[in-house]
Amino acid sequence: AAIPTWPQVSARHPAGYRVVVPQPGSSGFAPLAFDDGGNFLGVLDPGDRAAEGFERPLFARVAPDGTVWVFDAARRALVFDAARRYLRTVRLPVAPWDAAFLADGRIALTSSTFAAPQQWLLVDAAGRQVRSVGEATPGLPSPRRIVAGN
Repeated sequence: AAIPTWPQVSARHPAGYRVVVPQPGSSGFAPLAFDDGGNFLGVLDPGDRAAEGFERPLFARVAPDGTVWVFDAARRALVFDAARRYLRTVRLPVAPWDAAFLADGRIALTSSTFAAPQQWLLVDAAGRQVRSVGEATPGLPSPRRIVAGN
């Protein structure tokens, strides 16, 4: 399995920026926003509305509704609006390795657990598992990276 490298850069947001997640570490680096010209726009910060803050942010994804989801190692995603203001925290059934949004807002999610073969999960926008796909059979490689296409 490929090991992710940092920084991780999101797809371009329709508002004209990308989110960069630096190398996660014990100091809890926050995601950064840059415009198309490479100009720094600010930090995605939940402020005091999310007392827990980020715990090793891993990657960011742009949802079909324009929200920005920052997935972290604490089995959750912190969700921001298109203007990069914190909206809510969504708990997830697994610590994520990768995620891709479907057109209807559901999320295909793979687990970062390497100890056993893992299925990939389909979760709704509230983080509830809708279904699992594949077999958790020893000896079979576990899916990790999700490649989204048109």
